[in-house]
Amino acid sequence: MKTLFILIGAKGAGKTYIGTLVNAHTAIKFLSVEPIWVNHLHNRASDRNGSDIVE
Repeated sequence: MKTLFILIGAKGAGKTYIGTLVNAHTAIKFLSVEPIWVNHLHNRASDRNGSDIVE
């Protein structure tokens, strides 16, 4: 079973900063999903949803 931690907050709240710190100091991998979502929306891929792409 996979465990997924999601950082949620306002723009500029430090989500990327915290994720980068967690990635650097633990075995938890940080994945910034914003570029994935932007690419998905730009390509308008209808055969997969954004959550499937991130997973």
